[in-house]
Amino acid sequence: MTSSGQEHADHRRVGEAPARRHPEVELTRGERDREIVRLHEEELTLDEIGKRFELSRERVRQILNERGVKPIGVEGQGRQRQRRLRHALDQRDSILSRWRQGQAIGALARELGVAPKAAQRVVDLHATEADSAARRQSLNASSAASDRRYTDHELVAAVRAVAERLGRVPSAQDYVRLARELALPSAPLIYNRMGWAAAVRAAGLAPRPSRRSYTRQWDSSACWTALEGLVDECGHVPSVQEYDRLARGRDDLPSLSTVRNRVGGWAVVRIRLATRLAGA
Repeated sequence: MTSSGQEHADHRRVGEAPARRHPEVELTRGERDREIVRLHEEELTLDEIGKRFELSRERVRQILNERGVKPIGVEGQGRQRQRRLRHALDQRDSILSRWRQGQAIGALARELGVAPKAAQRVVDLHATEADSAARRQSLNASSAASDRRYTDHELVAAVRAVAERLGRVPSAQDYVRLARELALPSAPLIYNRMGWAAAVRAAGLAPRPSRRSYTRQWDSSACWTALEGLVDECGHVPSVQEYDRLARGRDDLPSLSTVRNRVGGWAVVRIRLATRLAGA
């Protein structure tokens, strides 16, 4: 069977419709083969590579052989993984320094010339709680810097744009769903800067009533007590999305909308809780 025929057979075995193909399938053959070699060097198995390109394990092996690359067996992969980890460990300080500064694992790995999985392993083995706190601070500072690209007026206009698209007052979930499609500021940016209800009101709309039933009254003091208890429990300051998920399933936490109404936007919460955590 020809190479082309083999690939068609592989597609039939997988049975994927064209609309569901991975983006890699749309690469030219040369681009695909180079990407297969790169993924193999990053220690993906033949099966994992094959799934990305809708190819069989044997076809991936053939492509590697055609490129002059000898597929690594399970034992060989173990030895190669150990070599890459040793190489990454030699650059432990540089990896941790860049990780504390907020760099993504993939980016710092490319910069230092180490395997991404090995770099992640170094972080898993050697990053301390202080390193994690420094990374969160760097990421929060980066997020705050990006927030300044939009004025409050632009955020309000974004809420209004979603309302016009829907023909009704949008919920926060509506905004999340349409923000990327309409190239609007992210929902967390609005949450942190203004709070969702305040942004809706600023757009000249009436916030939708909450569907949550409350069994207790939350004043600002009770909110802070609950939030500080959560930080003590988790050991870190949750993101606004993480808190929203937690609060929906717990009666001992105020809802995210209640927090915003009682104590302010999530940026205010984050600063106070981070200060408490740093002093713990």
